[in-house]
This record gives sequence, C-alpha cells and structure tokens, in this order.
Amino acid sequence: MNDTIRYNLDLREKIKRKPTKNFRATKKQHLRESKNLTEAERKQLLLSVKGEQENEKRKQIIILFISSILTLILLLLTWWIFS
Repeated sequence: MNDTIRYNLDLREKIKRKPTKNFRATKKQHLRESKNLTEAERKQLLLSVKGEQENEKRKQIIILFISSILTLILLLLTWWIFS
C-alpha cells in the first residue's frame, strides 16, 4: 500500500501544472506532458485529470445551489417585509 501511495505522489510531482479553465488547453497540455510517460502512468494521469474536472463541476454545482437558496430566502424576506 505504501508503494502505491508513493507512486501516486511521484506521479503527482511529474504532472504539476497550472490549472486552466479551458478543457481543450488542459487536455493538450496533459498530452504534451504524457508523451514521456509509460502506459500505466498515462492511464493514471488521465484518471486523475478526470477526477479533478469532476470535483470542479461538483464545486460549481454546490455554489450554484447555495446561491439560489440564498436568493430565494432574500426574495421571501423582502416579500414578507413589504407585504
């Protein structure tokens, strides 16, 4: 188990990159960096990039949900105050 953790940490060190919002730019950058990696490392890298993108989507959905609830509360408060 320690070997896999160490392997993943080493892989993370190899793929340090600037986060970009543009998916195509991220994918191209990933492909450029992955040319010198082995096939197993390349698959691991793809999985980690997909996981990061899913986490960002989740964060955006949560922020949108919270902001919509706050907006609804604000609307109800203003309606209650002025009625």
